[in-house]
Formats: sequence, structure tokens, C-alpha cells
Amino acid sequence: MTIRSGHSLRGTAVVTLDNGERLGRVDDLFFAPTTGDLEALLVDVGGLFSKPSLLSAAQISSIGPDAVVIADREALVPNGTLTEEARAVRAGEIEDRAVLTTNGTVVGKVSDVLIDTDTRQVTAFSVATGVIDNALHGRPSLPFSLVQSLGKDSLVVSADYDPKAPEHHIPLAK
Repeated sequence: MTIRSGHSLRGTAVVTLDNGERLGRVDDLFFAPTTGDLEALLVDVGGLFSKPSLLSAAQISSIGPDAVVIADREALVPNGTLTEEARAVRAGEIEDRAVLTTNGTVVGKVSDVLIDTDTRQVTAFSVATGVIDNALHGRPSLPFSLVQSLGKDSLVVSADYDPKAPEHHIPLAK
């Protein structure tokens, strides 16, 4: 199991398997709001007037530490033409959404997504609870399985989710 943050995936090269050509870099990712399945990557293909392209998760051969490998250039599709991604959530757009318990308590804000690159699933969200708290205790994670709903303004979690619990803390990146 290899876990990467959405932030660390951004900027990763997208390279073809057939000739080793670098087609662009990952700009963001889309995932299914109910399952966490990676649905697509938004790829910045470079150029002053170019528009980003979508790369369906089904077209990805592998996600490594230095590159996302795809079969060939044909895997990239101009942005907005893949209909199955219409229901997907863009990772960059959920940052700073409130993490709200079912009893109405805000326990933090989403700061990132954590992805298992082997299963291609969002496994958790990194939660910012405050600069001092994060510095002293590490940044808590919110397992995807504990999210009851992922809304336009907040992620709703069970009232018993405690971001201060040791099992929910991940070390800060050095």
C-alpha cells in the first residue's frame, strides 16, 4: 500500500509507455464521492493557450513516485468530454471545507486528500485543526469510511469522530 497526498501528486509528470514522452503534469484529481475511487486526473499539458486534459483512471498503467505512466498519447482527452467524471469531486475544490460532526460541531477543515496509489482510492482526508494543535500533535486524518456525506460546504462525520484521538494522527511531512 502506497499512500500519497493529493498535493504530492500534483506536478507529477505524465509519461507514455510507448515512447517515454512527457505529455504534461498532474494538476488535480477527481474521485467518486461515495466510494473514494479515483476517477480521473486533470493534466496540464503546458503551453500558453492550451487547456487541461482529462486522463481517466482506467487509462493509467501505474502511479509511481516520479511519474504517472499511461499507454500512449491517445489516453488524454480534452477537458470536459468524459461524462463519467461529471459526478466526481475535484480534490482541489474540497480543500478548506469544514469537517462537521452530526451534532453540529466543526472539528477542522479539509487540507488534503490521501490516496492509495495501488488501489487508486482516496483512503482519508488530512484535517487542519489549527496551527498550534497540528504542530504539537501532527495533522489528524479522517478515514474516508467515516464520512457520512460530502457536501458542497462540508464533510459530515459521526459525532464520535475525535481528531485528537491518536489513531487519527499522521506525522507532518518534513
